[in-house]
Amino acid sequence: MRLEAQSAKLCSGSAIHHPHHGIGKVQSTSERKFGGTSARKFTKLYFEREALTLILPMKDAAETVRSPINRKQARQILDHIETWEGRASKRWKARAATHQAAMDRGDPFEYAEVFKCLRQLEAEGSLRQTDRGHLDQAVNYLGDELSFALGTTSNQARELITRAADKPV
Repeated sequence: MRLEAQSAKLCSGSAIHHPHHGIGKVQSTSERKFGGTSARKFTKLYFEREALTLILPMKDAAETVRSPINRKQARQILDHIETWEGRASKRWKARAATHQAAMDRGDPFEYAEVFKCLRQLEAEGSLRQTDRGHLDQAVNYLGDELSFALGTTSNQARELITRAADKPV
């Protein structure tokens, strides 16, 4: 199962998802001129978890961000975590490359798969440092998305993720 990305509305106050920064909000849009060039539209995005502000050309933002998932999609992701039976590669370099590519695509169903694979490896006691980083990143991004979609705190969302991963298939 994969997420059908929905274009984000890039107007002030709109919630958005960025594949490298998670859930954020559009603070403003404006036109700017640099060094005598014609004016270009920019959007200012803020990501609370990282206390990060990004200013991107509107075109780049439209190609990069998407709308956050909804409640129904959040439930589907939790079901996916519970029932998905994939396994991580035993070769750590291949595993790291695959997981990084999945994280870069920004699909929460792929975050869920990365999380579940690495959670299984963690239980076996065989996580590498790169794996630990991907596991933390996956749970942070999933927590942000589910928290937003379900109207819960990040900690409550992480608890739902953990419970789904721990259910026997």
